[in-house]
Amino acid sequence: ARKSRGDNRLLVHLPTGTTLIYYHEVSRVSGTPIWTIHRGGIEMDQPYPLRHLCLVDGRWIGGASDGRLGYLDYGTDTHFGADVGWRFDTALTYNEGLGAIFKSLELVGTPGRAPMGADPRVFMSYTLDGETWGQERAVSYGQRGERHKRVQWRPMIHMRRYAGLRFRGASTGVVSWARLEAEVEGLAV
Repeated sequence: ARKSRGDNRLLVHLPTGTTLIYYHEVSRVSGTPIWTIHRGGIEMDQPYPLRHLCLVDGRWIGGASDGRLGYLDYGTDTHFGADVGWRFDTALTYNEGLGAIFKSLELVGTPGRAPMGADPRVFMSYTLDGETWGQERAVSYGQRGERHKRVQWRPMIHMRRYAGLRFRGASTGVVSWARLEAEVEGLAV
Protein backbone atom coordinates (compact mmCIF):
# COMPACT_ATOMS: atom_id res chain seq x y z
CA ALA A 1 0.00 0.00 0.00
CA ARG A 2 1.16 3.56 -0.60
CA LYS A 3 -0.17 7.09 -0.52
CA SER A 4 0.69 8.96 -3.67
CA ARG A 5 -0.60 12.10 -5.36
CA GLY A 6 -3.51 12.50 -2.95
CA ASP A 7 -4.72 8.90 -3.21
CA ASN A 8 -4.25 5.77 -1.14
CA ARG A 9 -3.31 2.90 -3.44
CA LEU A 10 -3.12 -0.80 -2.86
CA LEU A 11 -0.75 -2.71 -5.15
CA VAL A 12 -1.33 -6.45 -5.43
CA HIS A 13 1.49 -8.33 -7.17
CA LEU A 14 0.10 -11.60 -8.54
CA PRO A 15 2.29 -14.68 -9.22
CA THR A 16 1.49 -14.30 -12.95
CA GLY A 17 3.48 -11.05 -13.10
CA THR A 18 0.38 -8.85 -13.27
CA THR A 19 0.06 -6.07 -10.72
CA LEU A 20 -3.42 -4.87 -9.75
CA ILE A 21 -3.73 -1.37 -8.33
CA TYR A 22 -6.79 -0.22 -6.38
CA TYR A 23 -7.35 3.55 -6.08
CA HIS A 24 -9.14 4.17 -2.79
CA GLU A 25 -9.92 7.91 -2.95
CA VAL A 26 -10.95 7.85 -6.62
CA SER A 27 -13.18 4.84 -5.91
CA ARG A 28 -14.77 6.61 -2.94
CA VAL A 29 -15.51 9.79 -4.92
CA SER A 30 -16.80 7.97 -8.01
CA GLY A 31 -18.87 5.47 -6.03
CA THR A 32 -17.42 2.54 -7.98
CA PRO A 33 -14.26 0.48 -7.41
CA ILE A 34 -11.42 1.72 -9.65
CA TRP A 35 -8.66 -0.78 -10.49
CA THR A 36 -5.88 -0.73 -13.07
CA ILE A 37 -3.71 -3.56 -14.34
CA HIS A 38 0.03 -2.94 -14.67
CA ARG A 39 2.36 -5.11 -16.75
CA GLY A 40 5.72 -4.53 -18.41
CA GLY A 41 6.82 -4.44 -22.05
CA ILE A 42 5.33 -2.81 -25.13
CA GLU A 43 2.96 -5.76 -25.63
CA MET A 44 2.26 -5.88 -21.86
CA ASP A 45 3.53 -9.46 -21.87
CA GLN A 46 6.10 -9.05 -19.09
CA PRO A 47 5.74 -8.70 -15.32
CA TYR A 48 5.42 -5.22 -13.85
CA PRO A 49 9.05 -4.68 -12.82
CA LEU A 50 8.86 -2.29 -9.85
CA ARG A 51 8.64 -4.12 -6.52
CA HIS A 52 9.18 -3.46 -2.82
CA LEU A 53 8.53 0.29 -2.83
CA CYS A 54 9.91 2.36 0.03
CA LEU A 55 9.46 6.09 0.62
CA VAL A 56 12.95 7.62 0.93
CA ASP A 57 13.37 11.40 1.25
CA GLY A 58 9.98 12.00 -0.39
CA ARG A 59 10.65 9.68 -3.35
CA TRP A 60 9.21 6.18 -3.93
CA ILE A 61 12.15 3.83 -4.62
CA GLY A 62 11.90 0.17 -5.57
CA GLY A 63 13.71 -2.62 -7.32
CA ALA A 64 13.27 -5.05 -10.18
CA SER A 65 13.72 -8.81 -9.89
CA ASP A 66 17.10 -8.55 -11.67
CA GLY A 67 18.53 -6.19 -9.03
CA ARG A 68 18.05 -2.83 -10.76
CA LEU A 69 16.87 0.05 -8.57
CA GLY A 70 14.56 2.81 -9.72
CA TYR A 71 12.12 5.42 -8.53
CA LEU A 72 8.65 6.58 -9.52
CA ASP A 73 8.93 9.53 -11.90
CA TYR A 74 5.66 10.97 -13.20
CA GLY A 75 7.56 12.84 -15.95
CA THR A 76 8.35 9.68 -17.92
CA ASP A 77 6.40 6.67 -19.07
CA THR A 78 9.09 3.98 -19.13
CA HIS A 79 10.04 1.08 -16.87
CA PHE A 80 13.74 1.26 -16.06
CA GLY A 81 14.31 3.10 -19.36
CA ALA A 82 12.35 0.62 -21.53
CA ASP A 83 9.19 1.65 -23.40
CA VAL A 84 5.92 0.30 -22.06
CA GLY A 85 2.63 -0.38 -23.79
CA TRP A 86 -0.79 0.66 -22.56
CA ARG A 87 -4.28 -0.46 -23.47
CA PHE A 88 -7.86 0.01 -22.40
CA ASP A 89 -11.13 -1.46 -23.63
CA THR A 90 -14.60 0.01 -23.34
CA ALA A 91 -17.60 -1.86 -22.06
CA LEU A 92 -19.80 -3.31 -24.77
CA THR A 93 -22.25 -0.79 -26.24
CA TYR A 94 -25.79 -2.08 -26.68
CA ASN A 95 -28.80 -0.35 -28.27
CA GLU A 96 -31.56 -2.69 -27.11
CA GLY A 97 -30.86 -5.02 -30.03
CA LEU A 98 -31.58 -2.33 -32.64
CA GLY A 99 -28.00 -1.71 -33.76
CA ALA A 100 -26.14 1.54 -34.35
CA ILE A 101 -23.44 3.23 -36.40
CA PHE A 102 -20.36 4.75 -34.73
CA LYS A 103 -19.80 7.84 -36.88
CA SER A 104 -16.94 9.45 -34.98
CA LEU A 105 -14.74 8.78 -31.95
CA GLU A 106 -12.46 11.18 -30.10
CA LEU A 107 -10.11 10.52 -27.21
CA VAL A 108 -9.84 13.64 -25.06
CA GLY A 109 -6.67 13.91 -23.01
CA THR A 110 -3.20 15.39 -22.81
CA PRO A 111 -1.53 15.13 -26.23
CA GLY A 112 1.69 16.85 -27.31
CA ARG A 113 4.00 15.61 -24.56
CA ALA A 114 6.18 13.30 -26.66
CA PRO A 115 9.98 13.40 -26.67
CA MET A 116 11.50 15.67 -29.32
CA GLY A 117 11.31 14.05 -32.76
CA ALA A 118 8.79 11.36 -31.75
CA ASP A 119 5.39 11.03 -33.42
CA PRO A 120 3.41 8.77 -31.05
CA ARG A 121 0.39 6.85 -32.30
CA VAL A 122 -2.71 5.47 -30.68
CA PHE A 123 -4.41 2.46 -32.24
CA MET A 124 -8.16 1.83 -32.22
CA SER A 125 -9.88 -1.46 -33.02
CA TYR A 126 -13.35 -2.83 -32.36
CA THR A 127 -15.17 -6.07 -31.70
CA LEU A 128 -18.69 -7.02 -32.72
CA ASP A 129 -18.73 -10.32 -30.84
CA GLY A 130 -16.69 -9.59 -27.69
CA GLU A 131 -13.98 -12.04 -28.75
CA THR A 132 -12.36 -11.15 -32.08
CA TRP A 133 -10.99 -7.71 -32.91
CA GLY A 134 -10.86 -5.92 -36.26
CA GLN A 135 -7.90 -4.26 -37.93
CA GLU A 136 -6.30 -1.47 -35.94
CA ARG A 137 -6.52 2.12 -37.18
CA ALA A 138 -3.72 4.46 -36.03
CA VAL A 139 -3.72 8.22 -35.52
CA SER A 140 -1.09 10.53 -34.07
CA TYR A 141 -1.64 11.82 -30.56
CA GLY A 142 0.63 14.79 -30.96
CA GLN A 143 4.30 15.54 -31.44
CA ARG A 144 6.06 17.63 -28.82
CA GLY A 145 4.17 20.89 -28.32
CA GLU A 146 1.00 19.87 -30.19
CA ARG A 147 -1.09 20.29 -27.05
CA HIS A 148 -4.29 21.07 -28.94
CA LYS A 149 -4.09 17.96 -31.14
CA ARG A 150 -7.46 16.22 -31.50
CA VAL A 151 -7.26 12.43 -31.50
CA GLN A 152 -10.14 11.39 -33.76
CA TRP A 153 -11.41 8.56 -35.93
CA ARG A 154 -14.35 8.41 -38.35
CA PRO A 155 -14.76 4.63 -38.35
CA MET A 156 -18.39 4.21 -39.54
CA ILE A 157 -18.66 0.98 -37.52
CA HIS A 158 -22.02 -0.71 -38.08
CA MET A 159 -23.06 -2.83 -35.09
CA ARG A 160 -26.03 -5.14 -35.22
CA ARG A 161 -26.29 -6.01 -31.52
CA TYR A 162 -23.31 -4.68 -29.58
CA ALA A 163 -19.75 -3.44 -30.05
CA GLY A 164 -16.67 -2.84 -27.92
CA LEU A 165 -13.72 -0.53 -28.56
CA ARG A 166 -10.02 -1.03 -27.78
CA PHE A 167 -7.34 1.66 -27.67
CA ARG A 168 -3.62 0.99 -27.27
CA GLY A 169 -0.26 2.67 -27.64
CA ALA A 170 3.35 2.65 -26.44
CA SER A 171 5.18 5.04 -24.20
CA THR A 172 6.73 7.42 -26.71
CA GLY A 173 5.18 10.22 -24.68
CA VAL A 174 3.40 10.73 -21.41
CA VAL A 175 -0.32 10.81 -22.12
CA SER A 176 -3.47 10.43 -20.10
CA TRP A 177 -7.03 10.16 -21.35
CA ALA A 178 -9.94 11.89 -19.65
CA ARG A 179 -12.82 10.60 -21.74
CA LEU A 180 -14.00 9.09 -24.99
CA GLU A 181 -16.51 11.08 -27.00
CA ALA A 182 -18.56 9.24 -29.62
CA GLU A 183 -21.13 10.25 -32.18
CA VAL A 184 -23.42 7.23 -32.49
CA GLU A 185 -26.53 7.01 -34.65
CA GLY A 186 -29.06 4.52 -33.33
CA LEU A 187 -30.88 2.37 -35.85
CA ALA A 188 -34.61 1.72 -35.68
CA VAL A 189 -34.40 -1.80 -37.11
